[in-house]
Amino acid sequence: MNSPIRISTPSDMIAAIPALLGFYPTQSVVGIVLSGGQIATVIRVDAGDNDPERSATAAKFVGMTPTAEAVLLVAVADARAAGAALKTLDAIRDALDTEGIITPRPLYIPKIEAGMHWTNLDGNENGVCADPMASTVHTARVVDGLVVESSRDNMVATYRQGRTVETGDMREAMATAHKEGSDQFAQNVLTELVAAARDGRTPDVALAARVGILFPLHVVARDAALGLALSDPMNAHRVMAAIANQLDGIARAEALTVAGYFAYAAGRGPLAGIAFNTAYDAIRGYPANPPRLLDLLHRALTSGVHQDQILELARTGRTQAQNLGVELPEASDA
Repeated sequence: MNSPIRISTPSDMIAAIPALLGFYPTQSVVGIVLSGGQIATVIRVDAGDNDPERSATAAKFVGMTPTAEAVLLVAVADARAAGAALKTLDAIRDALDTEGIITPRPLYIPKIEAGMHWTNLDGNENGVCADPMASTVHTARVVDGLVVESSRDNMVATYRQGRTVETGDMREAMATAHKEGSDQFAQNVLTELVAAARDGRTPDVALAARVGILFPLHVVARDAALGLALSDPMNAHRVMAAIANQLDGIARAEALTVAGYFAYAAGRGPLAGIAFNTAYDAIRGYPANPPRLLDLLHRALTSGVHQDQILELARTGRTQAQNLGVELPEASDA
C-alpha cells in the first residue's frame, strides 16, 4: 500500500490496526510508529506475564523504532490479560520515553470490533471503535489483493512443518548436484521453481530436497530466486513456504528467508516477520549461523524500511538468474 495513511481519531486508529497488521490482534500491545509525519511501521508484541519478560519486550520494542518520532500505543486484551497488557504498555512507554520518543494518547480496548468501547489511559477520554471492515485502510488492503486474517494463528500456520523430506531424498538431491555441477544444478532447480510458481503447482518432495541443497550452498542462486518478487510475489511466497515446510535446519531457514522476502515485497510485513522469526527458530539448537540475508531483511523490516526499497534485491536477483541461464517471468510495475 503505497499511498499515505491518514488516521484522524482514536476510533479510526483502532479500527485500522487489523488492516495494518494483516490480522486481528488479541492479548497484545500494538505500536503505530510515526516518522516524517507518516506511519513508518506497526509493531505487535505479546502482553507479558512477568517483569523480566516485560523488560525484554520493552527493550525489543525500542530496538525496532530507531527512526521514530512518536509511537501510538494500544493495549488489546480481554479481562484475563488486561493487567498484563497494561503493565507491558507502561514498560514500553517508559523505555521509549528514555529514548526521547513520545507516546501520546495511549489506548486500551478489550477487543477490536465495531462498537467496542476504548479508553484513553492518560485521561477521561473514551469512545467506541469504528467498524474495522469499513476502515479506509482495510479497503485499500482489499484493493491491493491482501487478506486480513481473523487471528495471528492463521498466519503462523502458513509456516507450520508437515512431513519433512527424508534423508534419502536429500542424498539423492546432493548426488544430482555433484553430477550436474554447481551452476547447472542451480539452473535446473531455478527453472523448476519458476515453473512451479507459473503453473500454481505445489512443490513435491524432490523439488523441496533440491532447493534444500541448493540455497545454503549456492548463495547466488538463492538470491537469483528473489527476482520472482517482481512478477507475482505472493504466488512465489506460496511455493517457497510449501518448500520450507518440508525442510529442517539451515535448509528450512534459507527457504523461510526467501518466503519472508516475497511476503515483504508484497506488502505483507507481519507475515514476513513471522517467516523470519520462524527461520530463526528453525536453526535454534543447530550448529549453524542465521543466513546473512535473514539478518539483513529482519533488520530492514523491524526498522520500517518500505517494501519498495527492498525490491532492488529482486532486480539484482533477476540479473543473477539471467547470468545462470534462467529467464524469470516478466516484471510487473512493482
